[in-house]
Amino acid sequence: QNRFGSDARRSNIGNLGPGLIPPLVIQLLLENAVKHNKIDRETPLTISILQEDEYVLVKNNLQLRTGNVEGTGLGLNNIKERYRFLTDKPVEVCESQHYFEVKLPILKLEYAHANH
Repeated sequence: QNRFGSDARRSNIGNLGPGLIPPLVIQLLLENAVKHNKIDRETPLTISILQEDEYVLVKNNLQLRTGNVEGTGLGLNNIKERYRFLTDKPVEVCESQHYFEVKLPILKLEYAHANH
């Protein structure tokens, strides 16, 4: 919000309870949203981070930049690989005409420790 002022909007998830999200995963998703979407006063970028059952949902309105640089997919692949190492639950990615969203499984503390 400091960088884009009122041209970017966010919401917070609050407390997840006894669960974990791997380090830097949400940051990577936020950086991807900023990298790939147009952000200005007429079309502010809105990013929501919500808890939905056993998942954290990171969702943004989709307004791709004109002349958008093609993404390599490395960021999303990196996140999926990290999760494959930690849990059997998949990371879910959904892109529609208006939104891009990623559902991240919340790792329960006892489950996260059992895999190490």
